Parts: sequence; C-alpha cells; structure tokens
Amino acid sequence: MDIMLFSQRLRRLLAGDPDEEGSLPNGAKLHIQSLQNGVEFMSSFMRDFENSYPIVRRSEKEQVILKLKREIINVIRESENVIDTFFVNSIQNKNESSSEELCDALQGLERKYTDIKLELQQVQANQTNKENNFTSIPAQVSKSSSSSGTVKRREREIINKKSTMVVREDEMERLLDFLIEGQPSLSAISICGWPGLGRSTLAAQVYDNIYVKNNFDSRIWVRVSYNYNFDRLLEGVLKSLMPSSGLGEIMEKDDKWKKTTLRDHLKNKRYLIVLPDFWWSDDYDLWGDLGGILPDDGNGSRVLTTTIYPDSSCDWSLTFRLRPLNDTESWKMLTGGDFSNESSLLELETVKRSLKVICSGQPYAIMLLRGLLSGKDKQDALLMLENLCEKEDSRKTHGEFIVIYSYENLPDYLKPCFLYFTAFPKGYPVNTRQLYQLWIAEGFIEENSETTAEKYLEELTMRGFIQVKSISSRGRIKTCNAHGEIVWSKVLGATAEDFISISGFRIGETFKTCKRQSFKEDHTKFDSSKYSTQNLHSFFCLTSADENLATMGCNHVFENSKLLKVLDLGTLVVNQYPVAIENLVLLRYLKLNIPSLTSIPSSLCNLLNLYTLDMPFSRVGEAPFGIWKMHKLRHLNFAFIKLPAHPGQYCNSLENLNFISALCPSSCTEDILARLPNLLTLRIHGDLSSHQSLLSKSLAKLLCLESLKLVNENKTPELPSIVLGDYQFPPTLTQLTLSNTELKDDPMPTLEKLPNLEVLKLKRNSYKGRKLTCRLGGFPQLRVLHLKSLLWLEEWTMESGAMQRLECLHINPCAYLKRLPEELWHIKTLNQIELWWPRPELKPKLRELEDVERYDIQIYPSGL
Repeated sequence: MDIMLFSQRLRRLLAGDPDEEGSLPNGAKLHIQSLQNGVEFMSSFMRDFENSYPIVRRSEKEQVILKLKREIINVIRESENVIDTFFVNSIQNKNESSSEELCDALQGLERKYTDIKLELQQVQANQTNKENNFTSIPAQVSKSSSSSGTVKRREREIINKKSTMVVREDEMERLLDFLIEGQPSLSAISICGWPGLGRSTLAAQVYDNIYVKNNFDSRIWVRVSYNYNFDRLLEGVLKSLMPSSGLGEIMEKDDKWKKTTLRDHLKNKRYLIVLPDFWWSDDYDLWGDLGGILPDDGNGSRVLTTTIYPDSSCDWSLTFRLRPLNDTESWKMLTGGDFSNESSLLELETVKRSLKVICSGQPYAIMLLRGLLSGKDKQDALLMLENLCEKEDSRKTHGEFIVIYSYENLPDYLKPCFLYFTAFPKGYPVNTRQLYQLWIAEGFIEENSETTAEKYLEELTMRGFIQVKSISSRGRIKTCNAHGEIVWSKVLGATAEDFISISGFRIGETFKTCKRQSFKEDHTKFDSSKYSTQNLHSFFCLTSADENLATMGCNHVFENSKLLKVLDLGTLVVNQYPVAIENLVLLRYLKLNIPSLTSIPSSLCNLLNLYTLDMPFSRVGEAPFGIWKMHKLRHLNFAFIKLPAHPGQYCNSLENLNFISALCPSSCTEDILARLPNLLTLRIHGDLSSHQSLLSKSLAKLLCLESLKLVNENKTPELPSIVLGDYQFPPTLTQLTLSNTELKDDPMPTLEKLPNLEVLKLKRNSYKGRKLTCRLGGFPQLRVLHLKSLLWLEEWTMESGAMQRLECLHINPCAYLKRLPEELWHIKTLNQIELWWPRPELKPKLRELEDVERYDIQIYPSGL
C-alpha cells in the first residue's frame, strides 16, 4: 500500500504537480526517476506474488516476503522523510546546501533500492513450476489491483444491485414486546451474540421503530468506550438528553449535581437508554451505577445494551440471545429477494451453498459476499467459492477467509481508504465531509477531487466494507462507519504493515516507526513523548470526550514532528493556540478545538500547504490579511470568521476554496466573493438585516455555489426586516436553508423561481407570516421541503402543478397549521411525510392515507 501511494507521489513530483509541497531541483529529478523505476518494480513484484499465490498457500513464502516487505516499507519511509525534510528546509530557508544534501541522500537510497531489487529477483528465480501452476483456488487478476480509480462496467450481472438490511421479524417482535408490553418497573435487556451477527443493527432498528418512538418520551443512544468510565457515560447521556442552551453550565458542575440533574429530568418520563457494544468486566458495575441515578416510576422505562457476553449480575436485566440469519433472511439480504435474470442455475446453486457454508448467517460475511459477486472479478469469486465449499474441514475459518479474500480483491486505490477507518473508534459515525478532506490530505485521491472520494466511498459501501449511518437531504452519504468485525480483523494487519499505529495495539520499537498514529483512549493517558517522532506524518486524537488537553503537550508533539501533514485533535479542548504549529510547514489538514480563540495568529497563514483549516468552536473576529496567500486552502470551518478585504497582494483569489462556515455577513462583499470562484458550500451567520443591501447583490458572484445557509443573529431590532425578494441567488443553487431570518413577506414567490433548487429548509422562525403560497410551475426541481418552527403559520396553499418532484416533507412543528394543501396528494413522487406535534385537524386526512402503500407517514411523538 505504501508502495502504491509513494509511486503516485513520485509521479506527481516528476510532473511538477502544484498540489505537492514544492518543486524539486533539476539535479534531483534523475535520482527521483531512478527511485520511481525501483518502486514500480517492487509494486509489480508484490502484485505478481499476490496473484500467483492464493491465500491458502501463502504460508510457504510468507516469511520471505514479509522480510522483504519490511525492507521495502523502511526504505520508502526513509525516502519520504528525505524528500519531506528537503521541502521543510526549503520553505523555512534553513539550509542553502539542501539541494546537494538531497541529491547525496537520494544516491544512497538508489543503492538500497538496487539491493532490494536483487533480492526480489532472487526470490523470483527460486519459484518452482509447481507453485507457479497451483490453481486450486483462483488468484486475483491484476486488473483488480489497478491503481486507477476508473470502475469499468461489469460484463454480466450475477446478483442485482439492490439489497436490503434484513429485519428479523420474530426477534424484532420479541424485543418490542419486552420494551413496550413488558413489566411496568424499570428493566434492562442485553442483546447478546458473536461478532458479525448484527447486534447493533438490530438495536438501531428497534430504536428507530415507530412504535418505540411513540411509546417513549425520551430515547437516548450513547456509545460507551472500551475503557468504561461512568462519568463519561453520565455526560454522554446528559448531552443526548438536555437542551443545548443550558448544557454548558451543567457540564461545569460536579458529578453529584449531574446525577441529580439527570434524575430530575427523567422523573415521571418513560425513557429508553441504548448502550451499544458494551464490554462487561468484573472491574466495574454498570447496573449498580445506573440503578443509583435512573428513576423507576413504574411507567415501563427500559435500558438496552448490546454485547458479546451476557451479564448475570443484575436482577433487573434479561438476556436476549441473537441467532444467525436463516436461509431465507440470508438470501433476502444478499439479493433483495431477487436473483439476476442473467445468472445461470449453476451460479445460483453456488451462491446459495456459499451463503450456507461460508457465511453461516453472519450479516457482515453476507455483505462481503455480495461485494465479491458485484465486483469485476465475479467469475473468479465464484470459482473460489466452489472450491471453498468443498473444504468442509476448514469451515471455522471461512468467515475470516472471506474477509481476507474480499480485502485483497479490493482495487489498490480503495485499500488505504478502507484501512483509514481503523483510525476511528469502533462504531464512530464518521462524517463524510471530514473523511474526504482527510483522504485528500493523505494523497489517496487522484486530482484531490471530492467527487472521486465520494465514488470511492460508494464503491466500498457496495462491496460490503462500509455501512451507511445517515443520508443527507440531497441523498448523499452523510455519516458512515466500517463494519466492526471487518475492521477488527484488519486492525492488526494495518498495524503490521505500519500503515497506522493505534493506541492499545502497538508494542515495542515499531511503534515509533509508523507514520500515522491514532489515540483513542482516555485523554489522561496521553503521553506526548510517545506521539512525537521524526517519522510522524498523521496524528489523530479521537476520544469521545471533550476535556482539556494541555497546550504544553501539544507543543511538544509539534516541535518534534516537523513532517506532520495531518493533525486532528477531535473534540479535545486546547486551552490556547499552540504556537509550535508554525513549525508544521507541510501541514495539509488541521483540526483543533480552541473555544477561547478569537483571532488567527498571522504565523498560521504561513502554512501554505494547508488544505483544511477546521476550528468549529472558534469565533474569529477577523482573519489576518495573510489568509489570502493560502492558495491551496479548500475547506474553512469556524463557528464564526470574518475575512479581511483583499490587500492587493498575494494571489488574486482562493480558487481552490469550496467550503466556508460560518462567514460574517460583512465579509460578503462583491469583491471578496468574486475571489472565491469555486465555492460550493457557504454558511453565513450574523446580523443579516444590517447587511441587506450587501448580501442581496453579492451572492450572485458565486457562480458555482450549490449549498447556502443563512442564519440571522439580529443585534439591531430597529432595523428593517430582511427582504428576500431583493436577493439575487445564483442559479446553480441546489440547497438553501434559512434560520431565524424573521421574514415578513412570503418567501415562496421568490424561492420557487430558483431553477435547480432541490432542498429547501425554512427553520426556526425564518418566516413570521401566516400564509405560504406555492404557484403553478414553481419549484420545478424541489425534492425535499422542511418547515420547522414557523410559529405563526396558519395556512399553506398550493396551485396544481407546483413542486411536481417533491419526495419528502418534514413539518416540525407548526403549531397553528390546520390543514395541508390538497394538491400535495396529487404529487406522484411524494412518499415521505414527517410531522411533529401536528394539530388534531390534520390527523383525519393522514389516517386516510396511512394505508396507501407509497406513503411513509411518521407522526411524533404520539403517532396517529
């Protein structure tokens, strides 16, 4: 994997790619070309080895190859460090003779490459005809390992594209009976089963079930880390439960206060608390801890956990043992209930037998099997399955085998993208916007294209490696994670290859040779001396806590890791800006949580390789002028930031910047926005009324804008209200969100003219009027409409022919809205309707439509 990534980087360096950290001196290019030739030979050899030796016979050559692979990884790491050190010195102007030193170092590396090449050639010469001709299980063909991201059309379908996450109807019914119809006293149930059986999936299906939503006043889903900490669990429950407005004050109180607050809040409420992936231990007493703070008012409150091993220490907890999927359920999950018409009877029989023998009712194995049969090498996969089904004595290893085989059949360009998920805690909902920026910063994505990154994620999902957790309003993957059992099986492999070092999984000196390090434990165990090495290129601190991290420890890491390119401290609070960051001149991705930060130090703007600057809790009064020279910047995320006027120097525009949040309205001048020609997503937060004339004209300068969010924070109530009709929105806009804009005039006559608008969200007091009107032909592309907290809305009328593509309608709540337009029910595409606290007058019509098959009607919190 490192071979492939380094080869791609060398090609970019030789081509003079502007996205690289700098340009090479002419004298070094011949040496770089020599290294490139050596890397290509190594890459070709490793690919041929994987293709010539099927997994079941690798042990005969594994030790030799592992030794050579280690030598290759070490020399590649050394090569990367030599090149990066040259760029650091060049940027900091520390060493005038660095070009000569670079050439000398590259010459030394060339000799090492030559030695390794000779060893590889010797291994090739020693291969026997018998080994080369072994074909009991087909090897992966080399085209599947292409480094190109192009996905060719499949020649013939074996299974249909559609699949489904199967609901175990009988087990769902038993769980619902316990949760809803069970005894009135507070009680708990643990869903138990071996990894891969779908414990958390079943828990999520129950949690989102309409009957559960209607039955419980409060539902809380809190993930407990592997290292159990009740104080952190308590804070997690409070964060999921309490209004955000008063949460900060509660978090500052002591544990006794927090416990009392939680107990008082849940008093006389029927609640459900779900704790997925819990690890039982004799070292702590979960039930004792919970029993001391959870009120039992005899109203049917419940606690639900998922775990591998049951716990019998609690007299108010039951055990629910999860069974594997049966044959019918397995088939439905694999195919969506329908096999492709292009498949033969022999293929049909092979797949059915594989489901039974190899997958054994394990959902994660079924998803991987589906990925194999949907891939380009499906015929090879079928032959592999036929042979494996014959080996009855090795059934116990079949589940593991299909993980390995599926992973090794991933194209090379997908392998690092998948292994990157090992950096995140198990079950962690990975935000795709963050994920794409990380992949790009690591150099995984060709041409740094987010569109390509999105395609890679979709392919990993199709192949069964990644599961989608939530979908955005525009139908894209919003959050996701890797199947826990698959990741677990690959963690050790990822660390063995030195792809990433994960806290708790590495021992010995090899820990300090790894270029990526991920810290997932309690922040109090963070030892900065362990996480600061000359080899470090990427560092993550992704604990679930948001406690403070000493700035001194941060500075120690930064001062000793000058080759760092990715730095993500997650939610850990840094007390003040770490000044040593200015040493990280190669940095591409920076995420820090510094709530106290009100201004960006000018030295930060000297990090000219930065792609992503993410400080979501910092409110910056005004950025320094130097931000205009950060021409590689792609993603700018703050709680609030004010951009300065262009100083007339540096680059003319930030042409790579495609995301800004949240921009001060005073920064939205025509000159500033015109210098952001490729901006796709913009969130503006502040006093919009004071900048009505400015905003109404300048937004038209954003010729590529797709998503816009306007959040008003009115500090001068005497000013005239916002007039949306004066706004000149760019025609490219596909998503618009208005919040607290307090519009007096109906916004629909203005917004319905936007030719490409697909998603419209009118949130929290965005409109103060009493009537909305949608006219004939309006909103020609609108698919999603949210009306949230429109406190005065009484009437909504719609002419026939409006919103003809509408699919999803959410109303939450509109307390005075007594009826929905009759024309809504004539829109053939409308299928999802969600209402919160609807008026009684709305319910009769909704009951009429409840049994109409195409409608999914959800009413909260009490149902119809």
